[in-house]
Amino acid sequence: MFHKQGPFALALLILAVIAGLAGMGFHLILEAVQLLIYHSHDLVGLSNVSQPYLFIVLILTGFIMAVIWYQLQKNEALISVKAQLLPKDEREEKPSMVKHTLHILTQVVSVSLGSPIGKEAAPREFGALAASHLANRFNLSAQERKLLVASGAAGLAAIYQVPIASVFFALETLGIAWGVKNLIFLLLATEIATQTAHLIISDQAIYSLETISTSWQNILLAICLVIIITPLAYIFNIWSKKVGQKKIKDKRILWALPLTFILLAFVTIYFPEIMGNGEAMATRIIAGQPWHRVLFLILIKAVMVLLVLSSGAYGGTLTPSFALGLALAYLLVTPFLPALAGSAMVLGALIFLATSMQAPLTALFLVIGFTGQGLSAYPILVLTVGLTRLYQDFFIKRWLFKD
Repeated sequence: MFHKQGPFALALLILAVIAGLAGMGFHLILEAVQLLIYHSHDLVGLSNVSQPYLFIVLILTGFIMAVIWYQLQKNEALISVKAQLLPKDEREEKPSMVKHTLHILTQVVSVSLGSPIGKEAAPREFGALAASHLANRFNLSAQERKLLVASGAAGLAAIYQVPIASVFFALETLGIAWGVKNLIFLLLATEIATQTAHLIISDQAIYSLETISTSWQNILLAICLVIIITPLAYIFNIWSKKVGQKKIKDKRILWALPLTFILLAFVTIYFPEIMGNGEAMATRIIAGQPWHRVLFLILIKAVMVLLVLSSGAYGGTLTPSFALGLALAYLLVTPFLPALAGSAMVLGALIFLATSMQAPLTALFLVIGFTGQGLSAYPILVLTVGLTRLYQDFFIKRWLFKD
């Protein structure tokens, strides 16, 4: 089956190493920018940053990002990952390596400075960009090209150290056919990229949450959270798609994005944890926050993510979705059953992420990787993601949000 795959296999190996190195590079850039501007390795504390300084940085970020993205799109549109999956006769001209690399770096820098959206789109897009050029160089067939570009999801694997989740991302969201050969190639790419980036990126869980058990308490908890959180995540998914389709890309970005960042700067006076991709917000909530503050954080984070994206910024909603789900579960459970708060946050993040991404298996392994869940947690996590999908397909789509 594999003996005729020589050129493709070589291209895949090169891509995997490039994706791993890119993940390392983006990680270093993010840390360097935050150390230079905020004197911190992350946006969780920011204890050494005065409010006026933070205010100025965010406003300048909005203006600078607006100018860069306007210039990049002034003459021709940026080419998406899904457009690069198309055969040669169906797609537009090949993406410019320089222009799209600058676009990707702009995403990373904006998130490192406090843009409230995810950084995960950048390594994924760079992987697809590299794959697109490699496919042209190796003169790959349309089918091989599609698989290679989808394997650019290895960039996601590299920066978050989640190879299995990245495989399912390619299968669930990029239309790659399920099959032994495709699975092997995707696993190979994501594992090589992950191990390459692991030279400097830790594979430790991002969030300190306990491994949950498959108890009757947690099963009942999962059912209740699925009923409440899934519709909210589905609404967020609908609005995310709408703002993505109506994203400002013309001259209006020069005033819309700066105005949005001015609003963001005012909001951070009281809620600095909404800055960044959601890690600061989730970390603060795990450490313990008053329920009314968590309520405001959920509303403000969701609104600011949608506003920033609609105003012309580029980035992801994966990590903000994780934080929103975790926060919703904390809000719903902690006032009544504080002993179940840890389990609730894991389950809430999984439910929201699976629904907002429309990719249950990807969400499952992302949550496992982000929270360091052991094998004993798999039954309850699988049950929860299954209930979420069933509830969505047989109730939400049919009754609450009929097309």
